[in-house]
Amino acid sequence: MKKVLALIIVALLSAGTVSADNNKKQLLQFGVHGGIISNADIEQVKEDVKHTFEAASSYYAGLTLRLNVPLLPIFVQPELDYMWHNYTNEALGDNTKATFNTMRAPVLVGLGLGGNALKVRAGVGPVFDFGAVGDNTFAGWEEFGKTFEKSTISWTAGVGIDISKISIDFRYNGEFTDQDVNIENAFDKMKQQSNWSLSIGLMF
Repeated sequence: MKKVLALIIVALLSAGTVSADNNKKQLLQFGVHGGIISNADIEQVKEDVKHTFEAASSYYAGLTLRLNVPLLPIFVQPELDYMWHNYTNEALGDNTKATFNTMRAPVLVGLGLGGNALKVRAGVGPVFDFGAVGDNTFAGWEEFGKTFEKSTISWTAGVGIDISKISIDFRYNGEFTDQDVNIENAFDKMKQQSNWSLSIGLMF
């Protein structure tokens, strides 16, 4: 009987240890993610430059590094994204399509409430856009191509949820200045338009 009680006590202590380990906050987490960005709102650009611009939704995939601050529900989360974009200009014909890729690095600071099984997050931070990379096609859009070679800084804010190792994020991506649109800066304005993004990822 004593042996049975001893085994039960050991089993309970072991279970408690495992549960505590499962609820410990990881200091560093790595992950991968992918998502979609909403169409840019370029109606004002269309009106001012007299062209029928159309922007397809952009897609992106990237890496996540999350640093969880010990003893506090605070995290710092830098990311690195590779993005795919497509634009067309109906006023200039079917051959005037722009297909290009860019790189960006959001850096979020936020709060995370919950445990390893379920966590709700909210964060905000700057986004560093490194401009166009790789093979890009700007048929008849030379000015457009030059614009997307530039580096810019914007910002993002949003909420997310972690369900075990799966992470889901919904964000608003904005610009620091709201500039007027004219023929000289129309392409810059198209690049910097505010939008929404939705992504899903896997954290390790």
